Amino acid sequence: MDDQKTNQSASTDWNKVVKRLSVIVGIGFLVNIIIVVFLSESFDPTIFLTFKPEYILLAFIIAVVPIYLHGYTLKIWGDFFKYNFNFKEAVNVSATSLLGSAVTPTMFGGGPLKLGLLMMNGFRMGQAAAVVTIGSIQDIIAFIVLVISSIYLSETVDMSMLFDKIVHLDFNLIQYLIIAGVLIGGILIAKIVIARSTFGMKIIRAIRRTFIDFKASYQLIIQNGKLYFLWTTVINIIRWVSIYAILMILVAGLGISKIDYLEIWSLQWIVFSGMTFTPLPGGAGGAEATFYFVYKSFFSEDIIVGLILVWRFFEAYFRLIFAALLVVFFSRKKIKA
Repeated sequence: MDDQKTNQSASTDWNKVVKRLSVIVGIGFLVNIIIVVFLSESFDPTIFLTFKPEYILLAFIIAVVPIYLHGYTLKIWGDFFKYNFNFKEAVNVSATSLLGSAVTPTMFGGGPLKLGLLMMNGFRMGQAAAVVTIGSIQDIIAFIVLVISSIYLSETVDMSMLFDKIVHLDFNLIQYLIIAGVLIGGILIAKIVIARSTFGMKIIRAIRRTFIDFKASYQLIIQNGKLYFLWTTVINIIRWVSIYAILMILVAGLGISKIDYLEIWSLQWIVFSGMTFTPLPGGAGGAEATFYFVYKSFFSEDIIVGLILVWRFFEAYFRLIFAALLVVFFSRKKIKA
């Protein structure tokens, strides 16, 4: 009887994951197809047959490497804070946070979900918040390193291109000051209202304890965790390099002669920047459109639209499918245990 309930629970979890994932992936593919139809006058599906199988296999392997590298960095921070946080649990958090990032705009990522998962694995809230924010800082460092390397390797990418993008951002100072004022005012009013109740005072004390713990976690990292930070930063850069490598593998799989791989590599930061500021979950739409306009001078019309679909599949949708399978696998093992 218990085994039957266990199997039913596992099946129920599986069905939920499949249904939610199918919606996410389905919407993503629909956006891809709409963009391809909109951007291309003629699309030849036989382009998919031109990819060499060994390169497609390599793309499958490289696409899942970032999940494990992210999990490894979480395991390192678990060791730093003296938690019995094994690699499997860390990979599970990595995979689950990736699924969470698929339903939010790219700039938000899976941070809030990762925060909750780390707390479920024993981290105090302040420590979990420190790990999540450090991850964001390391993403910025990786972005800067990749931009600098792109400028060094490329003949077309230079600092003026980066400055031009910064200068032409739609930045309205007065609008942002008004938003900041409203947020600060709302927080102050909420604090006054909450402070008038016993339950509200408990919330305020809990927030203060979390902030103190967060500050203490950063102080501990600054004092004793410099090597941990350096090592996880290097791993995070490698993680982003592996994400960048997906496109290079696919382009190589097409067997196109006389292609400038350094330029292909160097322009990817522009594509990922376009994804970051796309309001749709997972950067849908922004990734494909930016990719097309960045690389349309490198490839013929029929090749670039096919490359968009295949690259987006490995860069996003296959990773989501694999992450979902990992989460289901780990959840089934916990249920059986």
